[in-house]
Amino acid sequence: MNFLKQFFEFTRPGNNNISGQCKLCGKLYADKLKSTGNFHKHLKRKHTTQYEESKFSDSIPTKNDTNDYSENLTSNVIKINQVILEELIVKCNLPPSIIEHNGFRNFLKMVAPKWKPTSARHFTKTLLPSLLNNVQDKIKNLLDSVDHLCITVDVWTDRRGRSFAGVTGHFLDLEYVPQALLLDFLRLKGPHTGENIQNITIQILDNMKIKGKVYRIITGNACSMIKAYKFGLSVTDIDYTVQDDNKQQQDDDYDGLSEWLLVDWCENNNDLFDKGNDPAKRLSCFAHSLQLTIRDGLKYTPYLSKSLSKCVNLARRSHKSTKIADILDDIGKTINKSNMTRWSSEYLLIKS
Repeated sequence: MNFLKQFFEFTRPGNNNISGQCKLCGKLYADKLKSTGNFHKHLKRKHTTQYEESKFSDSIPTKNDTNDYSENLTSNVIKINQVILEELIVKCNLPPSIIEHNGFRNFLKMVAPKWKPTSARHFTKTLLPSLLNNVQDKIKNLLDSVDHLCITVDVWTDRRGRSFAGVTGHFLDLEYVPQALLLDFLRLKGPHTGENIQNITIQILDNMKIKGKVYRIITGNACSMIKAYKFGLSVTDIDYTVQDDNKQQQDDDYDGLSEWLLVDWCENNNDLFDKGNDPAKRLSCFAHSLQLTIRDGLKYTPYLSKSLSKCVNLARRSHKSTKIADILDDIGKTINKSNMTRWSSEYLLIKS
């Protein structure tokens, strides 16, 4: 109706009808109250040029309308990309290359037509670093209110031979609820010496500004870890040969290659509560120590070792023979693999 008011002078409606006089030719037209068909027909037939020009200019959004639309569109795209990054790439551990898959883009066209295709490089080079910085800032702000915390340090190697180091912080919040935060996860290049591991740890603690707040450091029993922090366990290397076809699953800090001896790192009872210049002390990871204990127990129990070796050979053959695999599949059974660095795998092997 607002569009027609520039061409007609309307009178007050009565009896469910509305009338209007054309400003261009002076003719009077009437129509039902909620219908404007007669007025549009008159303009199309008698004043085509004026009607089309006015209709076209009316359909063009103003500068403010265009800016508002662009801002809303950009805001929606940013929100969608953020959800893709946090929920799919980070939490679901999907590769960023999924952004460029035709199937994924066709899916988004259906559920979010306003989304614009974005490259995987944009996610890895721009969005992901930005998310990392935001999360690290939140962690730093949270740690500002923490007086003491323990950290766990772990180093491992993936199947491609690349080494990584991870440092996690553990503390009680103001409500006395245990919290665990990943302080940093980075690629570890070069030899895994105690000095390198120590330098990386110090660098992470300095970056988080919590070096003076660390109360205890929890690590595995590898020689490099003990040399890095010089507390906890005294380890002596021994000649021990491991034969296992699944070598790619063995970490470079294999604990079964060492004998261990628990030493007293606490000089006196007051040392536990000393808040002076006493440096943060290292403690051994319970799971790693349990692994060493069970490994030593198996080594000094010959009859059990023989039975376990038979189970390991049976499991190895079941994974290599398609005939045995088909038989196990028919009866709904599987035989777990043994991993020398995880005692629980041998327990599950025997149980299976």
